[in-house]
Amino acid sequence: MSNTADAINPAHYKHHPSGVQIIELTRHMDFCLGNAFKYVARAMHKHTSPSEDYKKALWYVQEFKECMGDKMYMVGNSLWTNKWEDLQANAAKFFEYESADSVLRDIFGVAYYPNHRGSVHVCISKLKMKIKCYEEK
Repeated sequence: MSNTADAINPAHYKHHPSGVQIIELTRHMDFCLGNAFKYVARAMHKHTSPSEDYKKALWYVQEFKECMGDKMYMVGNSLWTNKWEDLQANAAKFFEYESADSVLRDIFGVAYYPNHRGSVHVCISKLKMKIKCYEEK
């Protein structure tokens, strides 16, 4: 039983000092953005080089951009209003500790705030820079 629990909820999912698990911030996100957020959040905790997780995050953000196309600016947070207060509280607690990785803030903004949809391009650029940085080491 203990092996199953570890496989479902490994240590790199529970690393954050705020106590907020990534699923608490991503469960209402678009699938692609939720995965991108997850990969960036755990990048420094799962592998010795985070490059692989940043590449996966980049792929998901690019996939989101391609799938959404012109609809990117029409998607809002109306689907999540019943849990909005909980989400905001968890996000505030999480980002209190996560000032170093602005990509997480960008992905969160793209997912939940329609006026931040333009930052998908910023996410892509930042992820490409992170990948390059870690691959040069």
